[in-house]
Amino acid sequence: AGPAESTNTVPDYGDNYASVSFVVLDNTGAVSGTETVAFDITFVSRQPSASNQPSSVSVYERESGSVEIVGSDKDNLALNITIVEVPSVGKLYVNGSDTALSAGTVVASGVSARASLVYASREAPSVFVSTGAESSRFVYEVSNGDKTESYTVDISVLDINYPPTISTPQQAYVIPDSQSTRTVTFVVKGIDP
Repeated sequence: AGPAESTNTVPDYGDNYASVSFVVLDNTGAVSGTETVAFDITFVSRQPSASNQPSSVSVYERESGSVEIVGSDKDNLALNITIVEVPSVGKLYVNGSDTALSAGTVVASGVSARASLVYASREAPSVFVSTGAESSRFVYEVSNGDKTESYTVDISVLDINYPPTISTPQQAYVIPDSQSTRTVTFVVKGIDP
């Protein structure tokens, strides 16, 4: 008799236990005893992944942009999406929230973890006075409890030249006709946002 082969298929996640039994037959019909080979297949977690749309954010100063993050795990394990680093310019929010995110905040959990974030550049308009534009980023990670993968979202904040405004006093001054001269003092302010 020649060598025997057996193929046994097990799922690609979770702890699995399998065995294969062999018997040998000769051409006269005689049968050998049964031999069993046992397998202990131990689960090994694969790397989780995530994607974000758009892959980078580009907004004008004092405006905002959205980012959608979706996590996935080939082993169908529950995920956490966590903010690791917040932008140095502007603020990052969960869509619909007024509370700025900080490093270490979990923004989504579950097997189908997804987060909708908003980057608001309006928090730091003073950076444009000297630079004309600014770059920033935020970093998030996706974890399945065993393995973690980090991702960076680059942010470009574009300068926009808003028109200047003028501020005049709200008070009206009345000068009677009988006075040939009268001194009136008021302040007019020009403001460049």
